[in-house]
Amino acid sequence: MSAPESQECLVHIVEDDAAIRRALRRMIMRHGYEAIEHASGEAFMDGFDPDRIGCVIVDM
Repeated sequence: MSAPESQECLVHIVEDDAAIRRALRRMIMRHGYEAIEHASGEAFMDGFDPDRIGCVIVDM
């Protein structure tokens, strides 16, 4: 997997387990993406910017 040409894409990680959040963030950033951790759905919504391109990884 190659790094993206642009740093515009943001990956949101919504996970209540801090160790899993950190591990996912490190893995995603190693591939050149920006990642933000959120401990809950509410925390994600508080920091969500609908004008920013990205995706969400959600703990079900």
